[in-house]
This record gives sequence, structure tokens and C-alpha cells, in this order.
Amino acid sequence: MKKQFLLSVALFVFCFCTFSQQYHTPKNEAELRSLIEQSSAKIKTVQCDFLQEKKMSMMKEKTTSKGVFYFNQPNQVRLEYRQPNFQAMIVNGTNAFLQDKNKITKVSMAKSKAFQQLNKIIVSSVTGSMLESKDFSTKLFENEKAVKVELTPTSKTVRDFLSSIVLILDKKDFSATRLELNENGGDYTYLTFSNKSLNKALPETLFKVQ
Repeated sequence: MKKQFLLSVALFVFCFCTFSQQYHTPKNEAELRSLIEQSSAKIKTVQCDFLQEKKMSMMKEKTTSKGVFYFNQPNQVRLEYRQPNFQAMIVNGTNAFLQDKNKITKVSMAKSKAFQQLNKIIVSSVTGSMLESKDFSTKLFENEKAVKVELTPTSKTVRDFLSSIVLILDKKDFSATRLELNENGGDYTYLTFSNKSLNKALPETLFKVQ
């Protein structure tokens, strides 16, 4: 009898926790959007760890990478992969570079619209400013701790390589905790962000190729 009671309690707790994590339509979407936009406007710098999970049709298993993301207003970005191998994407104004242990490749931001869009998506996702983009239609959902933003591309440039984006924002500061990039062919890239530090000074050397 005692065992059955404990099992019932455990089942109730599990069901309650599962239900509490489900997302629902916001009671006041306009107010929620306003809060997100106000919070994103206050973010000047970001430093956070990330875990990347990537699935490609040409590979049997998904790949996992870890690294650190840096952002400095208005247009400095460093996406640095540290595991399993060192790689970095560095954007400083109109200059962009891809760096690994052996070489540095310069990318023309003016000529590569896809690269521009990818950089824009990552930055606006981490800072929570994605709702301001005219390249997507958005739907908002929420629970007690987070906001889920479902984005559908309206821009042809984005539609050419992405079918949808899912963004999870922490209600504490409306910065991103997770970004899901879903490609047209079924491939995807998921980024989970942790150990975030907002609005702390970042050294300029981070955004220079060395």
C-alpha cells in the first residue's frame, strides 16, 4: 500500500512538472513583445558558453561542439569553437574571418548575403532582438520561466537555406538559452547557451585576427 502511494505521488509530481514546462499562448502578447524589445535594447555585450549539436544528412550521427560566444555592440562578433577542434568566426564591422589552427580566410560580407544573414540571426537571437527583424514572421509562447519564439522566414535569402527557427528566451533577462536552426533538407543546428555574462567590457583583441 505504501509503495503504491509513493508511486502515485511520484507520478503526480512528474505530470505536474511536465505540464508546468509546457508552453501556452501569452495572455498579453503585446506586453510580452514590448518587454523583450526593451530588454534586448539594454544588451550591449554578451559572453557565454555554447554547446552545438549539428545533424547533416551526409553523416550518420550528429556532431557535438563546444565553445564561447562574444558580442560587442554594434557589430563585433566572435564565435569560437574550442572542442573538439579550434575554429573561430570573427566579424568586426564589415570584415569577417574564418580561422583555424592552420589558416585564416577572409570573407566578403558585402558579397555573401547568406553569411550576413547567419551572423545577423545569431546576434539577434542571443541578444533577444529577433522580434524586430522584418525577415521573419513570429509566434510567441510562454511558460513560467521562458518564452518560445517560433520564426518562419519571409525573406527569400533566408528561405533559401532555413525553413524555420526556434528561439528560447530566459524570462529573467530575455536573453537566449537555446537556438534551433532548421534547414530545408532536414538538417539542423542547435545551440544551447549557458554561463551568460551581459554588459561587461570585452577586450578589443577578441575581435582581431591573431
